[in-house]
Amino acid sequence: GEASTGQAKEEEEEEEEEEEKEDVQGMKIMPHCIACHKKTIGKICGRCATLIKENLLDKARGAMLQPGKHNLVYCLICHKLKSEHEVHKPNCIPITSYDGDIVAWASGNENWSPIFSGIQSDRCWRPSIGRPFLLHKTEGIRCTMCFDLLTTDRLYGCFLSFCCVKCWARGTGTIDADHWVQQLLGIDFEDGTDGFCLSCRVGFHHQVDSGHEDHPYILIIPDGFGRRPRVQLPPDNELIHMWGGIKNQEDPAGESIEILIKDDSSLRCRKCRMRLLDGGGDSCSFECALSTPELRPRPLLIKQCVH
Repeated sequence: GEASTGQAKEEEEEEEEEEEKEDVQGMKIMPHCIACHKKTIGKICGRCATLIKENLLDKARGAMLQPGKHNLVYCLICHKLKSEHEVHKPNCIPITSYDGDIVAWASGNENWSPIFSGIQSDRCWRPSIGRPFLLHKTEGIRCTMCFDLLTTDRLYGCFLSFCCVKCWARGTGTIDADHWVQQLLGIDFEDGTDGFCLSCRVGFHHQVDSGHEDHPYILIIPDGFGRRPRVQLPPDNELIHMWGGIKNQEDPAGESIEILIKDDSSLRCRKCRMRLLDGGGDSCSFECALSTPELRPRPLLIKQCVH
């Protein structure tokens, strides 16, 4: 009787635990910390998240500057950066310098690899060690309105303040509702509109609609589904001076300059707001992912995570 009662109680507790796991699936929550394997809500418990920040993120740059320290591992058991560590090898994250950035490598087969899920990686895949993930967010000049990364070149970037015409219009505070820029921003570019008449203040298809060819107009590159339309201007166009604080891209031949009009569809890093690649996840780096609610201690997570 007592044995059967105890068994029933254990089964009931297991069912409750399974229900709890199902309840939190929508928050992408795992039942155990990937580093210490203690029960928690989130990929990493609060204690391990703090240790990783102090011993990996805060020390990796300095460690990589030391002579001969170009290939390190970070042990999730000892929470230390080492040249090699055979004792806890399955729990060690490879850390290297790659294209000037400090990265962690993960193939997806490691028991700790889920801590890098949701972090974008546009770098190469290597069969032996997987794909590199940035440890730190990219430092550089950012848009003063949406915080997207403009450039890592601080000398050139000191002249830039905005990523696109939309942010420029918001940031300058001088564009009223009647200004032609507002008409430009209001266009739905999904229909392939590739021209904007400055006299009529309307978008048009410049190769089909000849009604605006005698008017001043600008060419537009609609970019596929019209998600990231760009203005294409000759280098001597006066608008380049007006939009001098907006990031631009010069044609390799030097025949034109492109300026992003707006981008309302790109995913953003949930921490630093940098634009991400399509399907790239929700964080740009491990630093930003470690700051997200799902990696915080349980009390903070329950209070702040709403799904």
